[in-house]
Amino acid sequence: MIKKWCTAVFITVAILVTVLSIYTYKFNYINRIEEYENTLISMSHTAKTQFDTTFAPVIEETNGVINKIIEESMAENESRLVRKYPKASQYIDEAFLVVQENLFDIKDMISLDDYERLFKFMEGPGDEESITTIKNIENDNLFYIVNGFMDEGKFKVLLTGINMTKVSAVAKPENFNAYSSYVYIISKDGYIISHPDKNINGLNVFYDSNKLMKILEIEKEAYQKVVKSKERFTADTKVKEINYKSNGHLRKAYYSKLEGVNFYIYMSSDYSSFRKNAIMETFRTLLPLMICLMICLITLYVYIFVLQNTDYSSEIKNNYAFSKYLKKAYKKGKREYYFVIRIDNIICKEDEYVFDDNVMLKVSDFFKSLDNYYLDIYRISRLHYIFVVEDLSNIEFLLEKIKMGIKRKSDNLEIRGKTLLLTMDSLDPDLNVSDMDDKILHQMNDEYVNISDQSSSKCIQYNEIFDKFNSHIKDKSYVEKMIMNENIIPFFQPIVNLTTNEVIKHEVLMRVDDKDNFINTFKIIEIAEKEGLVEKIDRSIIAQSFHMYKTMFKESGKRVPLSINLSSKSINGKLIDYIMKCVDQYDVIPEDITFELTETATSDDLDATLYYLKTLRSRGFKIAIDDFGTGYAHVELLSKVDVDYIKIDGVFVMNASNDKKKLKTLNALVYLAKNYDTEIIAEFIEDQQTIDILKRLNVEFGQGYYFGKPDRELVG
Repeated sequence: MIKKWCTAVFITVAILVTVLSIYTYKFNYINRIEEYENTLISMSHTAKTQFDTTFAPVIEETNGVINKIIEESMAENESRLVRKYPKASQYIDEAFLVVQENLFDIKDMISLDDYERLFKFMEGPGDEESITTIKNIENDNLFYIVNGFMDEGKFKVLLTGINMTKVSAVAKPENFNAYSSYVYIISKDGYIISHPDKNINGLNVFYDSNKLMKILEIEKEAYQKVVKSKERFTADTKVKEINYKSNGHLRKAYYSKLEGVNFYIYMSSDYSSFRKNAIMETFRTLLPLMICLMICLITLYVYIFVLQNTDYSSEIKNNYAFSKYLKKAYKKGKREYYFVIRIDNIICKEDEYVFDDNVMLKVSDFFKSLDNYYLDIYRISRLHYIFVVEDLSNIEFLLEKIKMGIKRKSDNLEIRGKTLLLTMDSLDPDLNVSDMDDKILHQMNDEYVNISDQSSSKCIQYNEIFDKFNSHIKDKSYVEKMIMNENIIPFFQPIVNLTTNEVIKHEVLMRVDDKDNFINTFKIIEIAEKEGLVEKIDRSIIAQSFHMYKTMFKESGKRVPLSINLSSKSINGKLIDYIMKCVDQYDVIPEDITFELTETATSDDLDATLYYLKTLRSRGFKIAIDDFGTGYAHVELLSKVDVDYIKIDGVFVMNASNDKKKLKTLNALVYLAKNYDTEIIAEFIEDQQTIDILKRLNVEFGQGYYFGKPDRELVG
């Protein structure tokens, strides 16, 4: 039944994975394609607007010059207007007014094909398809816009020479490069007047088709598609789409006609690369899901396998697993011994019979702890355990260990039972493993040895200590209760300027208020560090201290600087965020707060500690190193981060006046600290003689019972 259920779940999850994968793939891929197309269309609109805006003054000036030429009757005025014309716009390099009489004058400036086209165009309007653009043969970036008009019965042409380098410098087509895109412009006459590839710029799609197809590595069919795309325009100016293959890549282009000039602007993108990237991104999005689901499938399958082969209450392999093991061992021809234990009863120290699941779990754990003496263990019934043993000597050791048991302080359990030693050939010559457990159980009723020595009142003792575990739970609950009820409170001890005797700040010390009895805090700290509760304590102390800071400021109008300890187990990014939240809540000025780092704060992860210290300091807080002199890590920390204060541990300060070695050590620590340009605070000052010594050593500040004991109240 378990196998069928397992198969059903496996197939169901596999189908779910497949369906979800297909849905996720389509959803992500379609969204990426829509985003791509919308971006290209948007960029195409923007590029068109950029060039329309750039060409607009040129078109306006050109129309104005043509109107003035028509209005002027004197030829010299026409020449003067045309000469002044290029100065009117930064994009116009030169201009020519051409009639039949002076057409030959520009023959050297343009190609022969363009000259012939212009010649036919000037023979009479409407006799030839209109010519709109001519290229300067000496400058690939100079193109003439052709404007023909009638003046006093004569057909004239105004050639406006636009420098596309200057136009591009303002329109900046290079900015439109998302998805490997680029902008290019083709005139109605087929000239490529703007293209990022300088080898292509200035070529004509009609006259230079072979050269262009070779450079672009584009097939003739795709090339003709691009060339004929301009013919799709009618009266509408909507953005149109064209797909073609170039340089081995499928490209998607959106194009439209520019306003006022017969130019077509194209926004071309490498669609092949984008589609490949979109597929890869979709796959990367899908991969974690597939991995997670596959892990779930494997975990589910393993769980079902374990469930099928494990006794639930004892977490030991069951009779089904033993039958499979026997079958494999028989095929391999293994020579093994099977040591069977049947537990008849278990007596606790109160001489009561106990046989519940908790007790059997203890027994199973005891048996598992003896794994040095056997290869494997199985529980084939509620009472029967089988040890697979490779050597007979191990059986003797195993039996001796089981008889001897484990002596503990409590929960002594006397296990009474029987044992049986079997080999594979003694089980059944045919080895029908399907009912092997029944064969063993029946055989044990006929052949067995008492598990204990009947001549002695001492039986197998099995012991499990729960008092340590119960104590651990009790301690953790106690500390959590203290934090929740704010029974862990701050005390304040003054820090004094040794020269002026003025209190410069107060150190915040942790105390525990347990029914108005203040108990030793070291045990609380030890429990908190072990149970991961240090950060909660630090948060509580910080919040209470900041509240006291705000209260004192409201009552006295004075700022009372504080120095607060930070534990090695709590300093992290979340704690810094919490500190800044409390700063806003209690209107604390960061410059009034000093955070003291202990020795252990530098031992676990120095890089992380440095980062968080620098973060606190960058936000205005001051940093102090506490217990200086008790370890090398302080020196390493000093060499890598700036600190404001160094607190010399009180063990080197207390009784220094009467201990020459201690005085020498104190002198060395002060000398070392001074090299880092920080101010020094000495702890545990209890007499005037110590103060005099510290003054001679140029120690700035002091703290100790001489100045004041820690107090619940904060004095401003």
